[in-house]
Amino acid sequence: MTNSTKKYDGLSPIMSLIYSLRIFLFALVLLEIDLSHSFNVKIQDMLTDDEYLKIFHTDRSEVPDHEFIRVNSSPVVQLRERLSSQNRILSFTAFGRRYDLQLQLRDNVLIGKNTPIWHADIDPENSSRIIYTQLPNVLDDISGIYQDLDNMVSLLESSSNVSDDVFYDGIISSDVAISPLPQRLIGIISNISDDNAMIKDHVVYKIKFENLTSDAHYSASEIERKYDSHSIRQHPLDTFYPEVLVVIDASMYKHFGKKPHFALNYLVPFWNAVDLRYKLLNSPEVKLNIAGVILSQDEKALAFLHSNMDENGRIHAKKALLDAGHFYYSDTSLVSRDVVVIMTKHDICSVKYANYCKSSAIGKAFTGKACSKKKNTAILEDNGGYGGIITATHEIGHLLGLPHDGEDEAAECSIQDGYIMASAKYRSVNSLCWSSCSKKILERFSSLTASNCLENKPKNLGDSIKQTLPGRVLTLEEQCLARGGKPCVFNATVCWKLYCTKSMLNKKCIGKAPAAEGTTCGDGLYCRNGDCIADA
Repeated sequence: MTNSTKKYDGLSPIMSLIYSLRIFLFALVLLEIDLSHSFNVKIQDMLTDDEYLKIFHTDRSEVPDHEFIRVNSSPVVQLRERLSSQNRILSFTAFGRRYDLQLQLRDNVLIGKNTPIWHADIDPENSSRIIYTQLPNVLDDISGIYQDLDNMVSLLESSSNVSDDVFYDGIISSDVAISPLPQRLIGIISNISDDNAMIKDHVVYKIKFENLTSDAHYSASEIERKYDSHSIRQHPLDTFYPEVLVVIDASMYKHFGKKPHFALNYLVPFWNAVDLRYKLLNSPEVKLNIAGVILSQDEKALAFLHSNMDENGRIHAKKALLDAGHFYYSDTSLVSRDVVVIMTKHDICSVKYANYCKSSAIGKAFTGKACSKKKNTAILEDNGGYGGIITATHEIGHLLGLPHDGEDEAAECSIQDGYIMASAKYRSVNSLCWSSCSKKILERFSSLTASNCLENKPKNLGDSIKQTLPGRVLTLEEQCLARGGKPCVFNATVCWKLYCTKSMLNKKCIGKAPAAEGTTCGDGLYCRNGDCIADA
């Protein structure tokens, strides 16, 4: 008998029991960790290639950092009948962070069921001719586009065919995205374990940002600015309605497996996230509209790109933009639009001198040319994982007359502050916001005739949906219940921070997000934009 066994045998019965329990509990912890790891691996192994593409918007060669979570938790399910059809509250933990999202159904200016979606193909009988085939019912599966303005959240909602659950696809923060697991997989997992904590229905993953190096910048010298600043409107515009024709090249469409539903499930929350950045502006307001989407089936279907591509597959950006402008100006078969934005996975470059094209930009546009007939174009690189949202916002900004911070009329705003109109290499915590210079210049642009085309509100999309404030639907008690606890206070302070107990049993009060807009904060008083005010 070894010495260690003798020592163990010499313990009192109580100490022996404690020692045995410690070993047992330690073994359970190890087993739980191993099971959790095996469970996650099992989910990944059960995904088909199409399912993997739909979730991560990439193939298996690029696996983003990710976690599996459950969104359709029991508190949300219990409260769903009290939620208006226009609002949602989602609470979950991912990457060590607690998310308490207050989602509102956005208006239908961005996109509607009637928004045209086309396939673009080369005419087999005439290689110089493009055939556009409008795709029916591509947007029918979308229940709604939801957003949380405070947290810049942009989500598509779809409904389950086999349960009351709903599923979300889109962006939950500047660097994290979410996608639903396949419904067939959720059913299988439900049968594996009765433990609700083990039943996952969504995946969250880190967004990969490309080319954020010192040579990934936008050069002001590469952007033309030739609008007549002396052409003044009689009255400045209060609201811009840029109608955007989104063109997806073959490299991008191939990334989505050439499946229109996969592409639109990505593009709608992508462009809604861009639109959210513009909702931060109020003089004028800017409301983006997707006039249509072109999905290119073949590289040669977009001759303005293919003819300006070098042997390394890089696109000569300025030449491509000029050719695209002429092409879409001549093509009258498509919908009316103000600007054309081309999205590609190809590297774009700028010609510095003969036979040398420098890959130093991830986007390019003509400044102030949103209403130009032939220069209302922009091009941007996107990795298919929401990495190009800020780039798209930046390029639309150029078309709306905004130069880079630190240059031209924006010289007084430092580029190093990293606002939206700064170069990509200076991105920072300010990269979701507009500098004071951008706001001033946009206001000036609204008084110029160069903005005339932005006045028209998109047609055939119906009236805007009236928003029901979520605080009018859920009480404080119900909002805290969705977080797993009970409210700690009932006064005006809830409008900027709602304190709830950590759980129904743990009385520790934790303050995170503010109470939902419209929550009662006193007799006849309601929360609006962080203030407790009288009902209007």
